[in-house]
Amino acid sequence: MNKVTVHIFGREYSLMSDKSKEFIIRVASYVDDEINKVASELKNPVRDDILILACNNIAEKLLLEQSKDIAQENNSLNKTIENLQRENASLMLELEQKDVRLKSYEMSGGIDPQELAKIEKEKAQQRETVKKLNDQIEKYKILNDEIQSKFYELQMKLAKLEQENEDLKNN
Repeated sequence: MNKVTVHIFGREYSLMSDKSKEFIIRVASYVDDEINKVASELKNPVRDDILILACNNIAEKLLLEQSKDIAQENNSLNKTIENLQRENASLMLELEQKDVRLKSYEMSGGIDPQELAKIEKEKAQQRETVKKLNDQIEKYKILNDEIQSKFYELQMKLAKLEQENEDLKNN
């Protein structure tokens, strides 16, 4: 556990964290900068208003960053789903081609039992792979829906914080 003395908005604080001392100092400096920025923007600064606005600004930035991360994760999942769907379509095409080969063998008057067994085994393996891919696609779609829900929640929180910021600035 690291203990560091920092200065935030004209006061001295002793902070303890399992993070590095440099990190604690960077965080405190960021908070101090944000508070001083808000204080300089207000016409009649009241300490509580300054601190609340600074907290709101920091929370807003955090939520924006989280929204970006969620959007990137969402994009990544969409690409994964698309790739799985392409792979699935390719396997389905191969299965259809094997069915056509089997029909061709049947129509030509006979099929080698070993060849038939080999094709049937390949088809069974591909069907199992297709089933697994479909299961993966469904799981990713569910996860994607959850991420989109989180993204929406973050956007709502962000809008609320922005409105609170405006309200506080206008008071």
